Amino acid sequence: MPGARAPEVQIEGRVAAGFEPVREAFARNFAVHGEVGAAVCLVRDGEPVVDLWGGLADPATGRAWRRDDLALVFSTTKGVTAACIARLCERGVLDVEAPVARYWPEFAANGKAGIRISDVLSHRAGLPEVEGRFTLEQACAGDPLCEALAKQAPQWPPGTAHGYHARTYGWILGELVRRATGARFGRVLARELAAPLGLERDLFVGLPPEHDWRVARILPAPEPSDPRERELRARFMGPESTLGRVLSGPSNLFEYGEMWNTRLLRGAEMPSSTPRWSDPSTACGSSPQKPSRASAPSRPSDPTACFSRRRASGSASPCHPCSRPSAPTPASDTRVPAARSPSRTRRRASASATP
Repeated sequence: MPGARAPEVQIEGRVAAGFEPVREAFARNFAVHGEVGAAVCLVRDGEPVVDLWGGLADPATGRAWRRDDLALVFSTTKGVTAACIARLCERGVLDVEAPVARYWPEFAANGKAGIRISDVLSHRAGLPEVEGRFTLEQACAGDPLCEALAKQAPQWPPGTAHGYHARTYGWILGELVRRATGARFGRVLARELAAPLGLERDLFVGLPPEHDWRVARILPAPEPSDPRERELRARFMGPESTLGRVLSGPSNLFEYGEMWNTRLLRGAEMPSSTPRWSDPSTACGSSPQKPSRASAPSRPSDPTACFSRRRASGSASPCHPCSRPSAPTPASDTRVPAARSPSRTRRRASASATP
């Protein structure tokens, strides 16, 4: 009602000295822009300098966002996938300038023998969409789509033009990794990146069901109210456009709403779109514990207990406030309330990038 005060949102966490404007901008997302729940962690020179979270991870149940909750980050997965490919190239398992068909011979069909791994990484392979009709279960399994991609012809001469490979990026590179290593992409990611970085419980492509309770719920974005924006979206992303088919395909199976909260999508290994990631600064803490149903809702873990990671040498990092009690690095406690805007209530319940 007019004049009523919006409920306050508690912002938890800490920022290092000099990063207070990040905390203020994070709070404004709730106060002004109608954010529901989010987390952000910024790392500089290997050390977290911002570690914030707040709001609701699941508005349907009222569950507050916890520090170690997992969020779907959509197409930022591609950076993680590229890093995993780079790691395999570093170890000599792959050669980024080699043709994909060196490791996946069937991929050479229909004029694709010269497509290099680097062409796929740079969205220049000419395979932005999968041709054919598929079920959602087949798309989430991945194998039927890889078989179709191996058979189809590129839509333009590979390497000559760029076009966003929204999901085929992950299916091609995921199968490439499987062919080169004998293991599925999720397992290779865990071995090559997550485990060495201490992120075994914080980074997944193909989420095990035992971690479902940690996942922040995705909320469908509201349709734009401006008719000009709707018209622009229809022109660039309509069902007859290549981008529209790429983002909704294959077979018009994908939309960006409740389907991403299902076990089928959470468990799918799609190295282009489906990682779950939590705050990397939690990597030095204890394993997340599922709250008992009989217990009261737990408060988020104390950020002063493990604000940053210890260096490999065992010495405490200068941002770790509990490791140097005599002279801690200045940091700002951010338990600052932010007013929730009453005008916008349907935003994503995660800090993920748009797909």
